Amino acid sequence: MTGPTNIHATAVVLDGQGVIVLGKSGSGKSSLALELLWRCHTNNIACSLVADDRVYLESQNGRLIASVPDTLAGLVEVRGSGIHSIAFQKSATLHLAVRLVESEKVHRVAPEGKFSVALGLGLPTLFLPENKPCASARAILSYLGLFSPLLARKKG
Repeated sequence: MTGPTNIHATAVVLDGQGVIVLGKSGSGKSSLALELLWRCHTNNIACSLVADDRVYLESQNGRLIASVPDTLAGLVEVRGSGIHSIAFQKSATLHLAVRLVESEKVHRVAPEGKFSVALGLGLPTLFLPENKPCASARAILSYLGLFSPLLARKKG
C-alpha cells in the first residue's frame, strides 16, 4: 500500500465543497485561495484553508481527498509579506479543480466533463487566468453556486 501523493497545489473548502488550485510556481494559487476565503468569510459562507503550497492527495472510495502535510498545517504565504498562520481544516473531499493557466488558454465557458487531476481520478475543472484572483474567485464561487451578481443575499 502506498501513502498519499504530495503535489504542488493549494486546497480550500468553501461551503463544504473542496477546491484544489493547480498551477505553476508564481501563478497565484495562494492569492486566489486567500481571495476565496476572504469573500466567503465576509458573506458568512463557511470556509477554511486545507493546505497551501503542498497538498497530499489520496483516493478513498473513488473520491479525491486533499490533506495538509503536518509541517505546513495552518500556514499560508502572502506574497511580499511572508508566511502567516490561518485557521485550517486537516482534510477535505475535493469537488472542483482549478487550473491556473496563461490568459490565452482560458475558456470563456467551463468545459463539460472531468479532467484528470491525480491518482487516475478526475474532477470538474475550471481553467482560469494566472494572477487574476478577483476574476477567478467570481468564476469559482459562481460555479459552486455561492455567488451571483444578479441575486441579492437576504439579510438576516
